[in-house]
Amino acid sequence: MLLSILYFFVLAIGLGFLIDLIIKDWKADFLEKLVIRLGTGIAIVPVLGIVLNVLHIPLDWKIFLAFSIITFSAALYFRKRELLPKFNFSKLTKSQTYSFLVLIMFAITAYMYIHGSFAYPWLEDGDPYGYALTSKYIAEEKTYSHPYKFDHYSEPYTQGYQIFMGVLHQTNNSIYWNMKFFNALIISFSIFFFFYFAKRFTKNQDIALISTFALFAVPCWVGHFIFSLNFNMALFPLFLYALASLESNKKWKFLTAIIFASALVNHTYTGVTFAILLIIYYLNKLFVEEKINKEILQAGFFGVLLSLLFYIPSYLKHSDSIAKRGSGGINQIFLFVGKIPPLLIYIIIFLALAFLVLCYIKKGKLFLPLKRKDIKYKIFFALFIIIMLLLIIPSNKIIDIKGTATRDYNLGDFFIAKKGNMTNNPIGVGWVLMTLFCIGILIILLNYKKLFKKENFWVSTTFIWAIFSLVIIFGTYFSIMFIPFRMWTFFAVFASLIIGFSVITILKPIKNNLLKISLLILIVILVIPTSFSQKYWHNTAQWPEHMVMVPESQELYIWLRDSGRVPKDSKVYTLCIHPWALYGYDMNPEVWNDKELAHYGGNPYYGSSLNKTLEDNYNFLKRYNLDYVVLGASCIAKSNVDINQLNKRIQEMINSPNFSLIKNTESEFLFRVI
Repeated sequence: MLLSILYFFVLAIGLGFLIDLIIKDWKADFLEKLVIRLGTGIAIVPVLGIVLNVLHIPLDWKIFLAFSIITFSAALYFRKRELLPKFNFSKLTKSQTYSFLVLIMFAITAYMYIHGSFAYPWLEDGDPYGYALTSKYIAEEKTYSHPYKFDHYSEPYTQGYQIFMGVLHQTNNSIYWNMKFFNALIISFSIFFFFYFAKRFTKNQDIALISTFALFAVPCWVGHFIFSLNFNMALFPLFLYALASLESNKKWKFLTAIIFASALVNHTYTGVTFAILLIIYYLNKLFVEEKINKEILQAGFFGVLLSLLFYIPSYLKHSDSIAKRGSGGINQIFLFVGKIPPLLIYIIIFLALAFLVLCYIKKGKLFLPLKRKDIKYKIFFALFIIIMLLLIIPSNKIIDIKGTATRDYNLGDFFIAKKGNMTNNPIGVGWVLMTLFCIGILIILLNYKKLFKKENFWVSTTFIWAIFSLVIIFGTYFSIMFIPFRMWTFFAVFASLIIGFSVITILKPIKNNLLKISLLILIVILVIPTSFSQKYWHNTAQWPEHMVMVPESQELYIWLRDSGRVPKDSKVYTLCIHPWALYGYDMNPEVWNDKELAHYGGNPYYGSSLNKTLEDNYNFLKRYNLDYVVLGASCIAKSNVDINQLNKRIQEMINSPNFSLIKNTESEFLFRVI
């Protein structure tokens, strides 16, 4: 496992040196560069995997490592002078102190997520089993392509996250450990990514530090759930870091495009949300600076173009599957677009074309009548009122995509953080942090005349982002609903920035440094029991699983993985429940080999196995060279199998010379196929 961890850091940091190849004058300290290289390298892996797969080059860990070494070597050759680290230990700077404090927050976060991930010996919920299966397929077959959709999380579902996990799994022997550890580690780094983004975006390291503490403590920031959404959310601050860096060097557009493309091929909903937030960022910058800022447009365009290397071949290959069952990925885009009224689409297309013509005619200079000092905020608030009326007045939903865990949220969900939270997407803020957020919004509104000044661009952008995220969260009350429960994690980012702004604004008039420090300590002391303790409890609690479900049956599956009596990756099959459950216990029935083993939307064998004869069961198992079979109370809990039918089949197997009982608990039985 240590070699696998070492490989992770070498791979990611090596690929991250692409920044140094592109950006010659990257102004950042040693730790910032190291962390941002690491994050960028993580983002590059899915995109590189897509490109290699399109070129029919195996997704092999050695090939990825070769790219990493080549990138690092090229950076060392061309940027040797710039790469030499400069240390000054004679004096501890404010920046170094803040980085050390963020390091402490990262360490606590990493412990919380990693310890919490291994607090129970199974994969939580159900989705992680599907990710484990498809990651295992990539690790074994060195491609994500497959003739048919064998699982919900196989192609045409977005494959970036699975590529990353599959390549890493080639360096260790446990998909269970691989998924848990690296998922938790990567989302832990989001604390570092956010700090350096906030520092660059706000140009104020005090705001950056307090904002980072808010994100560190807020419950609605990501949990350790094994899901590509959380992988994307870890990359979100990195995407914003690259976007904000365009001000210092226009070549950051290439890195912004790569990270954006990575988001689009990792998880569709968050990728689409990245795109919407990018558009908001661009339009506000256009509004504030009255410049076209073509580099942002180019970053978005090239990011989408890169992602099409995955979407177009996948759509063409699996169009029938997408039409019948959706993909959990590509179909979300069509579903979203399909919900938009045609007239609105025509208006958007017309405005986009008009804007392109404007760009060409004026060569980057906007000629809107914005010279008057008071006109911008008036335009903004007029547009805001119009948009809110459009959201409130229609009786029917214009866009109605609810998601699996959405409900009607209220203010109590924001102000009262609870220990019991959602596994897939935690919610809640806590009354101290939420009060500071509200104070920040009030300060912004009271200073509305300064909101759209160039020096306050980050404030106005964050304000609009925050309002947007709140509108989506409260989508059940409005005419537009776009999976509200998943917007909580985005809100955590924007709320944290406003909380940092709020605290610094409150402290600014205070001249006494001791009083300032005392107030900060008081805020920290109040935030821990009202926000962080609930977050910590939730992320270190025992999360349930939805596959085996019966405790005595779970004991057998855990024994199967941990006893050493059955070799890892043995071909074990379940007669009643979805065989992806076995990938959470390091077994591998290679269900992708035939539709009879597992087929998304089809009729695989396990769905009706007990309705067939024992001889038919045996012939099926031998046909696919399956060495073990497991069944028991999990069949009743998960698949509603008749208990008498189940008991009869178990007894038949015990008495049959074709099966040998290897291990059983009170409720579950493991047989060897003779």
